[in-house]
Amino acid sequence: MPQHCSRLTKLSAIFILLFYADAIFSQPANSAATDAFIITRMVDKFHVQPRTLNDSLSADFFNQFLEQLDEDHIYFNKEDVNQFSAYKLQLDDEIKQKKNDFLKLVISVYSKRLQQADTMIDNIAQKHFNYLLPEKFTVAEDSSYPADIASMHNKLYKKMKLDVLNDLLELNDNISQKNTARLKQILDSAQTVFQKKTESVYKRNIARITQAPGGVEQFVANEYCKALAVCFDPHTEFFPLTEEENFESELGNQRFRFGFAIKEDDAGGVLINGLEPGSPAFKCGVLNKGDKFQTLQWEGQSAIDVS
Repeated sequence: MPQHCSRLTKLSAIFILLFYADAIFSQPANSAATDAFIITRMVDKFHVQPRTLNDSLSADFFNQFLEQLDEDHIYFNKEDVNQFSAYKLQLDDEIKQKKNDFLKLVISVYSKRLQQADTMIDNIAQKHFNYLLPEKFTVAEDSSYPADIASMHNKLYKKMKLDVLNDLLELNDNISQKNTARLKQILDSAQTVFQKKTESVYKRNIARITQAPGGVEQFVANEYCKALAVCFDPHTEFFPLTEEENFESELGNQRFRFGFAIKEDDAGGVLINGLEPGSPAFKCGVLNKGDKFQTLQWEGQSAIDVS
């Protein structure tokens, strides 16, 4: 009897967890489904030559949406895309019926792949890249989705290694050092810096999504509506609430400004380049020209290391 109760308790806990996860994904997805429907109504009413909401637009929308989420084809793999493709010609119907099955599927897979990519980047960055290995990175490999998780890791490794190599080549072109031994010493030292910088860039791109207001779910929901608007008209843009507020603050009488200018240093860090007299940054008395940003933090979210 105790074993039976324990088993029921575990099953109940699993059910609650799955229900809770589905509810989390459903909130932004439900809102996006409604917004997408409204976008089609607005376009149909106000556009001079509105596109018909049919299979053709559905296919374009599908491709645009995935491209916005994974422009470099490093997160989704071919199996993911094949799974998504079942909806490729069904998105017009989903929009008309305000359904979000496709959107919730993408959110679930995207969240998982971002977490996996973040871990892969940590593992890749632990080892010093060896440029004596006979490796190649073809255009076809760069432009296509990886076949599976192992291929995803391999592609991330090659892209990061190539980025560091490009930095080293640019540095080499700007060095007038003639001593071969000294030049190698400089480049070896620079490679460590460039690898750290590249790791930070890749992880920052992921953190920008996972730690943005609303997290992955809201980010994907916003991109869904943005992709739909673009498919109707490249000059039409969907503004999520936060972006709308930022845009309106730029147009209004009161501009929301911290009062400092920024620039990037040679290592890819961000420095304060100057303070605006009378601004909040100037008045606080703790910020100075040359200070380097270490972390960024949205209210209620974990801090992001940008050092």
